This record gives sequence, structure tokens and C-alpha cells, in this order.
Amino acid sequence: MDESTPGFPYHLPPPFTHLDPPETPVGQQTVSISFNDPPDPTTLQATFRHSGWARQREQVHAALERTQAPWERRAAFAHCGCYFWIMRHKIDPVRFKVIPDHCRDRFCIPCGLARQATIRDNLAKHLLPEPHRFLTLTIRSTGEPLAQLIDHLYRSFRRLRQRPLWKRRVRGGAAFLEMTYNADTGGWHPHLHCILEGLFIDRRHLTELWKESTRDSCNLSLMYVRSTKSIIHYVSKYATKPLPASLMEVPELVDEAVLALAGRRLLLPFGRWARWKLLADDTDHQWTLYAHQNDIYTRFLNDDDFHLLVAEAALHPDPQTGEFTVLTDADPPDS
Repeated sequence: MDESTPGFPYHLPPPFTHLDPPETPVGQQTVSISFNDPPDPTTLQATFRHSGWARQREQVHAALERTQAPWERRAAFAHCGCYFWIMRHKIDPVRFKVIPDHCRDRFCIPCGLARQATIRDNLAKHLLPEPHRFLTLTIRSTGEPLAQLIDHLYRSFRRLRQRPLWKRRVRGGAAFLEMTYNADTGGWHPHLHCILEGLFIDRRHLTELWKESTRDSCNLSLMYVRSTKSIIHYVSKYATKPLPASLMEVPELVDEAVLALAGRRLLLPFGRWARWKLLADDTDHQWTLYAHQNDIYTRFLNDDDFHLLVAEAALHPDPQTGEFTVLTDADPPDS
């Protein structure tokens, strides 16, 4: 393929796709995703995806810079929603799907909401129609660093799950980390919100087990819930919950949270729930990666008309599903 080919050159789409339309014009210049320095996040604040939390987004990006987070993470955070991936159906090779290239950062609110929806959908597939319990576990805080408190909380929860009574009564569940900060005392208060599936367990016995596990705390709350709908609501409230907005105005607290949560799991399934892929969506088993938005155009150099058709069709997928079909007389290539 060369410049004599009809329709050449094929221009890259603008950095904001129709999946995340901008509120204001942003021009047609494409920023390469391969760069040495992370981009200025202010160039992305006009997108519809991030318009509702632009101020907090600036604060998070600044914290990632101050804490010297890996540049790949900063780049993904700054470009969240600006590019897309093309996925190919594993069974039907002429079916494709456009998926926005989201950062999935734990401090990105839109990505957090998407994770909540995925967890809710996966839980709904597995939850048994029987009563469950909501358990909140807290630890004593006297002004220790956040990372130290979370370590203590997670170790205590691990010890609790090893207790014979717990193993006999609790078949499975999931725990979600939430963090609050008391400005009056100047201390962090991380705690775990847990969904329990299993048999009745006396609150007094559970309190004793928690005190033995933490060696310094007996604070917990336990609620009995019959409705699966209530469980789904509970998950949507606490799963991947971001920092309170009030904390975002205190840079040193945001920095501490970024460092304390680096590489740490915020969702802890246990028991039989540990086998469930709560964060997996249909893309994981129905579709396979075909190309990134930028990569698809480099395939023109192979003079492959099928790749060209895919690239053109990817600009106009179904607005609801993101899917499109490429029909051609030629057999589609394997990759």
C-alpha cells in the first residue's frame, strides 16, 4: 500500500473517541501513547468521562507525580478513555468489539464505578438464595501510618479466618477495604466490610475471636441480611470506594494513601468465593485482543485489505455494544 492507494492517507481518529465524547472541541491532533514523559492531565479534562470529578482527578494526578509513581501508571491515568482496543470474537472471526482503553487505576472514579458493576454482575451469578451477614471489622488506631495500620488489619483478618469456629461456620465471602480519616484525632481508620455466607455465628464469640486476632481491638458490627438485592447494594456501596472528597484537599494524606495502597489488594474473596472471578467480564472469555487503536494502522504496511476494513469499521461501531462486523469475500486472517 502506498500513497497511490485510493483513500490514502488514512488519518488517525482524534484522541477522544465517540465512546467518550468531549464537551468542548479538542482538535484532531493525536498524542502517541508511546512517550517518555507523562502528559499534562489538563489536556484531558474536557472529556465527558472525567468532567464530573475534574478537580479530584487533578489532585490524584499530582499525588502520583509527587510520589513518583511509575510513568506507565501516570500515563494510563492521564489518558484514561482517550484510546481504544479492538477485540475479536473467539468463535466468529468477523465479529469485533471496540473497548475504551481505561486506566483501571484504583483512584480513578469512573474506572471504580465500572469495577463495581462487574463485581455486582458476577456476584449475582453465584449468590445462593439464603441469608447472608454483613460484618465490619475495625482496629484500634493511635496515629500510626496508614500502611502500618492496613498491614495490621490484613494480618488480623487472616488470623481470624484460621480460627476453627470461623472455618466451621463461614463457607465463603468477600471483604472490601475502606479508609477514613479523623481530622480531630489526626488518625487513619481503615476497616473491612465483609459479606459472609454460612451458618449462624454468635456476635459475642465473633468479638472474642477478633480480639484474639488483633490483640488490641474488639470493635465490630454484624448484621443479618436476607435479601440478595441488599447484598448487591452493599457491594455497590463499598466495592472500590475512593477516598472521601474531603481528604483530596490535603496533599500529604493523598500521597500517603497512594503509597500505602501501592500493589495492595482492595478486594479479598475467601472460602469458596475465592474461586469466583469477581473482576472478570465477558471480554475475558468471549473476546481476544486484536489490536490497539494505534497499532491497527501499522498493519496497512502489510498490504492487508482485511486489516484496513477493520480499521475503518472500528470508527463506527454499534453505539450500545461497541461491536461491528467486517464482511469481505476474502477469508479473514488468523490475526
